[in-house]
Amino acid sequence: MKIQIIFVLLLYSLSMSAQDYFKEGVKYYRQKNYVMADSMFTKQLNVNPSDQNVIFNSGIVKLNLKDTCAFCNDMYILYHTFQDKNAEKLYFLLCGRNDTMYFDKHYLPSDKHHFKYYEILEHHKYTNLLNGLYGEIHAPKSNHRLTIASTIYPLSKIPNDIIATFCLYGDSTREYLFTQSPPSFPGDEDAKLKYVLHSPYYIQAMKELKLHHVVVDVQYIIDKDGKIKDITVTEINGKTDNIEELKKLTKLIIANMPTQIPATFMGEKVDYLKSDFVSYW
Repeated sequence: MKIQIIFVLLLYSLSMSAQDYFKEGVKYYRQKNYVMADSMFTKQLNVNPSDQNVIFNSGIVKLNLKDTCAFCNDMYILYHTFQDKNAEKLYFLLCGRNDTMYFDKHYLPSDKHHFKYYEILEHHKYTNLLNGLYGEIHAPKSNHRLTIASTIYPLSKIPNDIIATFCLYGDSTREYLFTQSPPSFPGDEDAKLKYVLHSPYYIQAMKELKLHHVVVDVQYIIDKDGKIKDITVTEINGKTDNIEELKKLTKLIIANMPTQIPATFMGEKVDYLKSDFVSYW
């Protein structure tokens, strides 16, 4: 197994970039100094985080450092964002497995010779990527090709035949991450902005916390009835002296939004995990 991984690594190195960090990383890797190799590749990724070559080699180094979780994360990024087949093979060899199910035009179970849609359900050994199982629904025989950002690592957009993505949990709950008919704020984006700017919690945050150029990233579920629940603050970009108060007020802004127009898939209303943000400008 190790020989095969190194062989793939060398194939990638043939087209390596001219960046010194990458060259140094390869040099240290060949010397089996994996700590220094990892340091060099990390520095190169700080310069260009979407460099597929460096992401792949960085993952191989992490595997040699016995950081299998980080290796799996790098391979996951490569095959989901860039559709890298080598990374996909390595991921499902060491990090998990996937199952494929086929469906006819009415979305009823079918065989692989007479299907219109198919689902790929991924089983992960390492749970830092997603809380549940990740699934994709494809329509390869459709006359169009969608271009959507990767749901895990949205650095680039790639053409594909995906019509929906979702997380599947142990109780069979399915939360969609993408559909062709996502949820929406009643009215339009201008109406949503007007709501946020006039929210008493937004006004309170701006006044009491003296915020300037702060963006709070959030995730929340919009259920089949358009109700918002399970609000989580995922990241805060900018400076604030009271993080907990900012989180509380941001959650209140989201929680008090009007009932949303729910997402649909195949004509049915579905639960949707929405990524959003509130800008305090």
